[in-house]
Amino acid sequence: MRPWRRKSDANWLTNGQPTLKSSDLRAGMMFLGVFIGFVVAVHLAGSPRLYAAVDRLNHKLTPVLNQQPHAPLDTEALIVTADHNTELTSVATLSPRGFHPVIATGAQNALERIGADVHVWKLVVIDASLPGAAALRRALREQLPAVDFIAVPGRSGAQAVSRVLMERLSAPVRDLAN
Repeated sequence: MRPWRRKSDANWLTNGQPTLKSSDLRAGMMFLGVFIGFVVAVHLAGSPRLYAAVDRLNHKLTPVLNQQPHAPLDTEALIVTADHNTELTSVATLSPRGFHPVIATGAQNALERIGADVHVWKLVVIDASLPGAAALRRALREQLPAVDFIAVPGRSGAQAVSRVLMERLSAPVRDLAN
C-alpha cells in the first residue's frame, strides 16, 4: 500500500456502506425527468405543434355537454347608437343576460339590418340622442310590431344607460313594449 493512503481513507465518506441508496436513485430519476421536461418545453415553446396538441387535449377533455351553446336566435338585440360608450355599455349589460347584441351605427344601418331578415329580433335599444331617433323608432315599430323597444339616454354616461336597461329588462314582459 502506498504510504500516503491509508485503508481507512477509502471509506471515510460512506462509513463503509454502499454509496448509492434507492432513495438517491429515485431523487436522481425525478430530477432527470424534470430536466428533460424543461428541455422539451423550452425547445417547443413557440411551436405551433405544441399549441395544436394542447388544443386537441383540451377539446378531448372538455365534454361537449358542458359547453355553453350559442345564444338562440330569439334573443337577438339590435343596438342603434353612434356613441361608442353607449354601445359598449349596452353590450356589457345585455350580453350576460342572454342577449346576442348586434350593432347598428345609425338609422340607415339599422333599417338595412332589419330589412335583411337574417335575425329574429327580440329587443331594439335606440340611443335617444341619435338624430332622428323618434322617426327611426316609428319606422322600426311598423316593421317589427312584436319587438320590445328601449330608448337609452346616449352621451349621459355608462351608469345612466345601464340603469335604464336594467330597469326595463327587470320589468314584466308586457311592460317592455310601452
